[in-house]
Amino acid sequence: MVKETEEEILFSMKLFITEDFVQEIVSQGPRVKVLQPDSLIHEVKRYHQEAMDLY
Repeated sequence: MVKETEEEILFSMKLFITEDFVQEIVSQGPRVKVLQPDSLIHEVKRYHQEAMDLY
C-alpha cells in the first residue's frame, strides 16, 4: 500500500496486464481509477467507450 485516507486507498502493483485483469477493473465502474500505465488507462477507456457507443 502506498497511501490510505478515508476517501481512497492508493497502491502499486507489478503484474502482466491481461484481458481478465482489464475486465475486472472495468467491472468496478467508477469505484476504480487507473493512474498508470498509460496503456492500461487507454484500454479501460476503450472498454467504456465501446459500451457507450452501444447506446
